[in-house]
Amino acid sequence: MARISLARLALLAAIAQCVLRGAFAQGEDAAEPAEQAPAESPAPAASAATTPAAPATPAVPAASAGRTPAAPAKAAQRPSIRRPADLNPEGSCKSALEHYCKNIEGGEGRKAQCLRAEMKAAAARKEEPLTEACKNELRLFFVQAFTNATSSNFGKVGLAPGFQNVCKEDMEKYCPGLSFLPLISCMKKQETLSGPCKEKVSSFKRQVAGDIRLDPKLYEQCKEDLERVCGHLAPTAGAGKRSFCLMNHRKQVSAGCQEVIFKRGVTNAGDIRYNKAVFNACRGEIASFCGDKEFGEARMIKCLWEKQNSEGFGQSCRDHVQEFTAWSESDYRLDWRLRTRCSDDIDKNCFDAKEQVEHLTTEELFGDGWMAGRSGKVV
Repeated sequence: MARISLARLALLAAIAQCVLRGAFAQGEDAAEPAEQAPAESPAPAASAATTPAAPATPAVPAASAGRTPAAPAKAAQRPSIRRPADLNPEGSCKSALEHYCKNIEGGEGRKAQCLRAEMKAAAARKEEPLTEACKNELRLFFVQAFTNATSSNFGKVGLAPGFQNVCKEDMEKYCPGLSFLPLISCMKKQETLSGPCKEKVSSFKRQVAGDIRLDPKLYEQCKEDLERVCGHLAPTAGAGKRSFCLMNHRKQVSAGCQEVIFKRGVTNAGDIRYNKAVFNACRGEIASFCGDKEFGEARMIKCLWEKQNSEGFGQSCRDHVQEFTAWSESDYRLDWRLRTRCSDDIDKNCFDAKEQVEHLTTEELFGDGWMAGRSGKVV
């Protein structure tokens, strides 16, 4: 009898442990955030002993948890999470990835970010470590990552790593409750962000400056103009060439495109790095003549303008600086230093002119009055 009692006790204990494990597993599911996207997604320990077909098993109602194994239900209820991808290790960048990013773990754009950093460093040395096919593949990866990004995973696709953490307080302060694209647009316009967040937003704006496809509003408004006016440039053309082409042909593009071009000019006026065509044309001159200047607050374009007649100053950089400066002088809003440093004096002494300029229509702004004093009344 004693043997039978002990056996029964052991059996009851085993059943109790099994039931408790099932209940605990379901409790874990209830507590886990539905949209959490960890770097790794190992299978739960409870499902290790299940058959490969277990994930396809229909979800079992909680009331039947005591009659069926809990593990299959856990696998079926676990949300399917799409994680940010990375560059194809067998694609056009295969050799570059093996050479420069061999020890970088793939996923969440880490290898793409590694190659982008290498390309940036090489550009400063006036080297070209990546093939054109690889550069196109790299640009396309970031375009697709941005297109598929959301407010919750924006910082996990290599576009702006750590964006949510670094800019959390600034987002809540300046752009609360906005969905992804309006949020990014709002943050890009802020000029009083905290230091770390300001640098993070600046980093993203520099990426956008290199490929018009990363600026959805500008791209959509100017898509037909790009084909008509800048069709000689391939869609994969980097270095901000297509954006610069639109700016140089601003009088020939549609009104909707003109409006966005002007708004981007105002937003990006303070840092030459947001105009990739000018920045890339002047890399050598920046290093040789303005190396002691910091970026931001239009300091670099001011220095380049002052040094443009120096011996050794390249003609390509000089042409770009003059074109950019002519654009800035055409309207006080496009001149960062004038707009910010003289805002009080403009309101005090030139308020009527300011009102007239700010109420010009797109047609008036880009029409015959452009560069003829009409939009430059404040100046």
